[in-house]
Amino acid sequence: MMTTFFAKLKNPVILLMLSTVVSQIVPLLFMPWISRVYSPGDFGAYGAALSIISFFGIAACLRYELAIALPKSERDARLILIATLAISTIVSIFSGVVLFFLSSSGFFKIIPYKNLAEICFVVLGVGFVGAIQSLSAFANRVGDFKSLAISRIIQNVSVVAFQIGFFYFGMDRGLYWGYLLGQAFFVVFIFWMGATYFNLNKKFFVFFSVKFLTVRSLGLLRKYSGFLKYDLAAALLNTGSSVLVIPMIGYKYGIEASGLFFLVQRVISAPVLFVSSSLADVFRSNVSKKRREGLDFSLDFLKMLRLTIMLAIAPAAILMLWGEMAFIVVFGAQWAKAGALASVMAMMMFFRFSSYPLSFVIVVMQKQKVNFFSNALTFVLLLAGFYFSESMNDFVRIYVFIYSLFYFFQIIYSAVLSGVFRSFR
Repeated sequence: MMTTFFAKLKNPVILLMLSTVVSQIVPLLFMPWISRVYSPGDFGAYGAALSIISFFGIAACLRYELAIALPKSERDARLILIATLAISTIVSIFSGVVLFFLSSSGFFKIIPYKNLAEICFVVLGVGFVGAIQSLSAFANRVGDFKSLAISRIIQNVSVVAFQIGFFYFGMDRGLYWGYLLGQAFFVVFIFWMGATYFNLNKKFFVFFSVKFLTVRSLGLLRKYSGFLKYDLAAALLNTGSSVLVIPMIGYKYGIEASGLFFLVQRVISAPVLFVSSSLADVFRSNVSKKRREGLDFSLDFLKMLRLTIMLAIAPAAILMLWGEMAFIVVFGAQWAKAGALASVMAMMMFFRFSSYPLSFVIVVMQKQKVNFFSNALTFVLLLAGFYFSESMNDFVRIYVFIYSLFYFFQIIYSAVLSGVFRSFR
């Protein structure tokens, strides 16, 4: 049995799946330790900056990293890779300039300190995110799953190790430096380990002139400009409506409040990352196949809906009834308020867990416009709720209500597209 297990690990696809699980588990396993050495204020500043990185990171390559898999020629794929690395560098600098002017003008402030350390952190973070997106896309294209998997594990383990280590060495902003070094390790190791990876030898540049490579790169960017025109706005809207909540809370209710919310958001996302995402892979495969073959998949929808509801009930109930006590035991007494917030957000977690696999039906039925407008409406309602709320607790309740409705809509609309209600006629 053990021999069979290690034999499976030699399969690069299995190794990649394992690396995904490890990448999700390691930060959460060490979160009780990290939450005891860093304060809610530290988490708030880190979470706000990390949220800005996530937002700008979506646009780091202007979504052209998705085009790396499309060209028939390996040369064109490498040219898109080089172009996306250049674009991510420009976007990272642009993000720093935008944040500098917004924060200095007083219009928007996520920087809790008087110096520019957080802005520099965002600039470097966005650059690394763009590089990781591009390099990962190229690794998937060439089938270099082993290098990708090992680099991903090294990245996440090193982030946690550095964040804890920097605290005990007395270094300021250990959460920031740990994150950046983890991203840097990914980029370094994917180059160092990937034998088939980014092997751009001298012949690649000598055989083709710089002018030809530049013209060809621009031509490829124009050819795949649909990612920039149509996918970028939807991705920014979808990501922004979830990650920008943390700096918004810090701006209005204080950096400690955003730290409490940041930890709760991480915790309630765990069931989705561990279980619901795995179920989503199975559901996507079945639905995609039946859709191509013109078969009915309403029963698959109902089975998945029943399964996700059954799995979501227990963690939602635990958080709702004993959230505050659980957070004190696991993360420490300073996180009692976070536990109270988790109790309020348990209902939203239930709907998110249940809807995550099922919402793929909207994609497979090519109803992206409906998905875009539902995300846009959710974002507008969220901004309105943020503006009119008078306290942190009021805003969290509004946040939970809006997103519970959004996830419930996704379930119902996916059921309609799956033909579930036709089967009851």
